[in-house]
Amino acid sequence: MAPVRDRRSPNQPPAPSAAPRLLAVSHPAVTNVNQGVYRELARRGWEVTIVVPRRWRHDYSSAPVTPTALRGLEGALRPTPVAFAGRQQRHLYLARCRALAARARADVAFVEAEPYALAAAQWRRALAGLGIPWGVQCYENIDRPLPAPVRRLRATVLRDAAFVAARSRSAARLAAVWGARGEIGLAPPAVPAWESARAADEHANGHTSDPTGKDDGACRDATRDGGARDVGAPALSDSACLGGPREAGAGERGDRRASTRPFTIGYAGRLVQSKGLLDLLAAVRRLPAPVELLLIGNGELRPQLEGQPIPGGRVRIIDHLTHARMAEGYAQLDVLALPSRTTPTWKEQLGRAIVEALWCGVPVVGSDSGEIPWLIELTGGGLTFPEGDAAALAERLGTLRDDPALRLRFARAGRETAERIFSVSAATDALERLLVGAAPSCATPAQQRTAMGIRFDAATAATTITACPATSAAVHPDTD
Repeated sequence: MAPVRDRRSPNQPPAPSAAPRLLAVSHPAVTNVNQGVYRELARRGWEVTIVVPRRWRHDYSSAPVTPTALRGLEGALRPTPVAFAGRQQRHLYLARCRALAARARADVAFVEAEPYALAAAQWRRALAGLGIPWGVQCYENIDRPLPAPVRRLRATVLRDAAFVAARSRSAARLAAVWGARGEIGLAPPAVPAWESARAADEHANGHTSDPTGKDDGACRDATRDGGARDVGAPALSDSACLGGPREAGAGERGDRRASTRPFTIGYAGRLVQSKGLLDLLAAVRRLPAPVELLLIGNGELRPQLEGQPIPGGRVRIIDHLTHARMAEGYAQLDVLALPSRTTPTWKEQLGRAIVEALWCGVPVVGSDSGEIPWLIELTGGGLTFPEGDAAALAERLGTLRDDPALRLRFARAGRETAERIFSVSAATDALERLLVGAAPSCATPAQQRTAMGIRFDAATAATTITACPATSAAVHPDTD
């Protein structure tokens, strides 16, 4: 069965004034910071319907998450009960998916799930039955052994999908290996527009206080001059990084506490063995006092990490930040570390915390697991080290601690690239190209503009940033 494409007759196009209709099925969009691309599509003239779980759990907080909409998407969300909330590959929607899709009257659909996820198979059946072209995302970057039924499920989804939104170059290559027949485009995720997401989160929860108790302003102070340039990226001053990102916006305040605070190393994500956090603890213990280690998240390693002694202090863990407020966590850091370790079934699929930290002006140090070296090389935002080598990690952290000017260079380079590739506008360009490719009748004149994009050449495994026509930037892996 070939991928489902737009089945409408070319002799019967929609009226020029008709808005193209997108149905998105997205467990990430239960958190409003992950709705930015959909809001941007709505701003560009799409009629967007987003099916999200009614309740979810995520890595940064121990509290369950309920969906809230960004301003402009209030009528777009369709909260739906799910089984196994928080299980990204195993959750299922407890609803008649075909009926939901039919009510959306979509021209094209995007299931924001891996091709082997149960939700992808569930929605494939519903969308194929209605003749709606659809696509999936792919973060998976390791060809790990899977049970035969799961391999068959993945093969069927990739066979029938009109497109695959690959989140990294390895994911793009593997999607082709696993049998994708539709277009494969490199479509990285967007960094949240922190201020707008934070405002929506505060409005939904009825408070505006800083949960860290510090009210450092996060990226808010850093964005005061220029605003988010997707709104856009915040302006980065020398003072923002020379003394550490926590000092952003503090110049006129004369923040004495910031000028004397310990060098702060941070991590954001799941507190699990594969993230290399025991290596990070060992590396920090090699540094001279004083130093702080702040872990943002929750997980099985928490009892082994929280309160552990380090030079001049103890390990701190916070788990009460919603994703919409994560910029406030990054604002407390001088450097973000992502010391992931490869396992037989997993390696780092992107390192989204790296991109988010760079967006907030925080340089990074990452292991050479999975996509981390590619991402750090692409952004120019930091240093890498051999995974599992605590001594090498300590050396990289010490280099950044001792060289504020180097931290500033990494922060500036990283944020510039994050803006070009991972901003809401850039991420929307990449996804919109795939949507229009699957349903050409949805194309509008605005989509013919020249846009910054990422091209992937599977033959050389090379990734380059180019200014290219929007219609050609989504590249099938077997073409240039």
